[in-house]
Amino acid sequence: MMGVYMPSQPIPPPLHIGAGAIMEVPYPDNQVALPSPIMGTLSDTQTPGRKRGNPEDIVEKTVERRQKRMIKNRESAARSRARKQAYTNELENKVSRLEEENERLRKQKGSSLVILHSILEGEIRILRFLRILLA
Repeated sequence: MMGVYMPSQPIPPPLHIGAGAIMEVPYPDNQVALPSPIMGTLSDTQTPGRKRGNPEDIVEKTVERRQKRMIKNRESAARSRARKQAYTNELENKVSRLEEENERLRKQKGSSLVILHSILEGEIRILRFLRILLA
């Protein structure tokens, strides 16, 4: 087990980095030590890939991207306003329908109460008449 002190095992010597940047570590017979890359060597080489363009082109692309983003944001805001307007219209229509239905039900309730009242008055007259007859 590497890095853990075990009393039964001898302490390995410290690792030293030599002048050739090769770590002098004992390896089994079938392994070979490879030189480690020195800092900066990879960044010094010219690698194909993205190249920095002309600073004016970069500024132009940035401005173009910003303008495209602004246009998209305006279009998105316009769609959002249209959705909001449609939703508001839908709610206003629903309020109107519910107010009309409420008025209709109030009238129906009123007329039902009038009818019920007249029926009860008729029954009261009948009961009074029967009371007179039976008395």
